[in-house]
Amino acid sequence: MWLTMRIRPVIASVAALILLCSCGGTETSTADSIDPSKLDSGNYPTAPVDVETLRTATSGELREALNIATNTPIPFEYDPRFGYGSFDGRKQFVTTETPPEFVDSGIGSRQFTKEIAGLVAGWYVLGYRRELPDLGRGIETYTLRFETPEFARLAAQKLTAGSPGSPIRIDGHPDAISKTTPLEPFHSATVRALLPHEDMLLYIQVSDSVSRPFDPVDSAAIAKRFLDAQVDRLKSYKRTPLAEIRNLPMDVDGMLSRTLPDSEPNSRTAVYPVRAAISMAKEPLAFGPAYTDAGVDYIVSRGGAFVYRARDEAAADRLSNAFDKKNKDDSGLLPADPPPNLPTAQCYSMDPNAKVTKNTPPSCRIVVGRYVARIGGANLQDTYQRTAAQYKLLVGAN
Repeated sequence: MWLTMRIRPVIASVAALILLCSCGGTETSTADSIDPSKLDSGNYPTAPVDVETLRTATSGELREALNIATNTPIPFEYDPRFGYGSFDGRKQFVTTETPPEFVDSGIGSRQFTKEIAGLVAGWYVLGYRRELPDLGRGIETYTLRFETPEFARLAAQKLTAGSPGSPIRIDGHPDAISKTTPLEPFHSATVRALLPHEDMLLYIQVSDSVSRPFDPVDSAAIAKRFLDAQVDRLKSYKRTPLAEIRNLPMDVDGMLSRTLPDSEPNSRTAVYPVRAAISMAKEPLAFGPAYTDAGVDYIVSRGGAFVYRARDEAAADRLSNAFDKKNKDDSGLLPADPPPNLPTAQCYSMDPNAKVTKNTPPSCRIVVGRYVARIGGANLQDTYQRTAAQYKLLVGAN
């Protein structure tokens, strides 16, 4: 599950929004019978907030990173064998506050902005052959924007200067700097490629910890398909002028202001385009079709809630049902009564007899017009109050 049981920012990762799978049936009561004034929302805010009060020094860079994410290929799109994604909740946006990590180059995230000049923003994607990453090949990609093409070119040179491996050719990309390393004890075999493209730097690493003997040819072919797909997608990337990035608006159509707030400032706070959310999922290939069918365009993760905007009310109902169908038998949840005076909510509490090691907090799911919201809390009563507050916030959003 995606919720932390201690009341600090309850959200561990936007990626987890696609991992959460509830159980239960469809709602049987309609919103027309609900009187918001009778809902107990405790001390949680129920009026939209001024999201500009949430702005941090890199909020604009995060918005630009999400623009890049919208124009970044997801591994299953260029190789359907890689149907699994992020598994550890790591951040996938790149800003000057959260720079990239190139371990083999000797330049970690803490040193990146000191060693590499001109970083603007970027996006990081993971893809795997198997649900357990160590059982098959893995893909890591970075799509990074720099201030100028020269900065991108110099970054590629510096990141490969001290990296191990022998040269390998990537068909169709003579300007790519690419290397391969063999399979060794405690180290996966790899094929890595860095390609400066205009003011962007494109990176892929295909790692293989299982193939014996290791043949780099197929991994090099995967690298080619990524570079082909990424270069093509960047044709649609509309760069925000550098001077305007810092002041990019944080909200989209009021979605952020109508989602439960975090208890403290959070560098992840943003409205996430659906492609960014899919690329952060543990099972992107499984959830992409459900989002497409429902016409989901944006998702917000804040304050223990995920809010999804679908095409219309019927599409929101289908998305809610899709979450039901994706439920795991070992989720560790049992159906629970809905909050008082909110019969349309589907709620779940922890199963004390479940043989699971993962955290499975109480949660509720509501549909309000074209919006689907999933809310969790420290306990069932807290979850009820959060759900009531989130309902009140969304009532005026349609």
